Amino acid sequence: MSLESELQSVQRALQQGDLHEAAELLRRASANHPNDFDVWLSLASAERRLGRPEAAREACQRSIRIAQSAAAYSLLSQCESDLGDLAAAKEAGRRAVNMDSTAVSSRVFLAHLLLKTGHREEAVREFRTAAKFDGNRVRALTSLAHASLIEGNPEESLGFALEAQRVAPA
Repeated sequence: MSLESELQSVQRALQQGDLHEAAELLRRASANHPNDFDVWLSLASAERRLGRPEAAREACQRSIRIAQSAAAYSLLSQCESDLGDLAAAKEAGRRAVNMDSTAVSSRVFLAHLLLKTGHREEAVREFRTAAKFDGNRVRALTSLAHASLIEGNPEESLGFALEAQRVAPA
């Protein structure tokens, strides 16, 4: 079976809402195409969504061995966090934002990790940097609300939060 037809089967399973079947099909595709970055990254995402962080981390690491990418490091950061290894999660998150400085979701996730580990000033910087790159402004305003609250400015935080609510799509 060609990779294209395997991926079409995965897509059909996802459209039918069968994530378990999609993951199984991706496992088969990874065995048939062990050097395909997208298959491994998709498998990692499916495994994480299924609540299998160890399998997700393994698939992420496999994708990174094939090709270094911000998306893979960002997902690896989430997997490491799910597994409770916040140091590894921060390292992977930093790699993700170093590879793609405009990745808002990666920066916001990293900022939350930094908060969890007591790095408030660095977290504020990441929230503020994320805000600069957010095209739809909702995540940016939410990030700025977090940063303002951390900095001890609840009035400014409330203003950003209300603005985020105002500009959010209905």
